[in-house]
Amino acid sequence: EVYETRLQRFNERIMAMVGYASDDSVCRSKRLMHYFGQQKTKNCGQCDVCLRKTESGLRHYEVENIRQSVLEALQEGPQDFSKLMAHLDEPEEKTLEVLRYLCDTQQIAWKDFKYEKI
Repeated sequence: EVYETRLQRFNERIMAMVGYASDDSVCRSKRLMHYFGQQKTKNCGQCDVCLRKTESGLRHYEVENIRQSVLEALQEGPQDFSKLMAHLDEPEEKTLEVLRYLCDTQQIAWKDFKYEKI
């Protein structure tokens, strides 16, 4: 039984290492922190995943950080663009790109001249 438990833990560690090396959709630092039990972490902005540019010209970590900020701000309820921008500490042009993306992927909606969480 002890051997089986050790073998299972070993396999879990191997799979975590393989995931770290092969998955290029999650920040490397964030993945490590999650592995060690920290749940609320932000993207580092320095690893290869974060530095990879998206189609919009924004870096992956920029999109993710703005997305998280927008979704947190919309927890308070629907907001128009100016009120939403007051909550965010990001450039307007970048925020607009992310808002378009979030609407396109149906994470938020544009209704009655306000953004709201779906």
